[in-house]
Amino acid sequence: MFKWTNNGSKITSKIHTLEKNSKLGWIGKNFAAKAIHNWYLTSTEEGTKVRTEESMEGWLISLMKRKMNRILMDDMTSWLESLKIECEE
Repeated sequence: MFKWTNNGSKITSKIHTLEKNSKLGWIGKNFAAKAIHNWYLTSTEEGTKVRTEESMEGWLISLMKRKMNRILMDDMTSWLESLKIECEE
């Protein structure tokens, strides 16, 4: 189990999938939502392709679905950009 903060929200998570060089996934929850997040890594001739997906549910998600989807898209884009920068250094 690990705890982290995203956009000011404290999240408690647990890894549910870990396959070296191919998959990483966790479940997480806070006071208002639960989420499942997965990362998939695939070797290509150019390097590694990374695909990520997440699903969320909870009362806050239901109330603010459109806004929460935008926030999630922004977060995932930021995480992927940060990963790219780290990998290219």
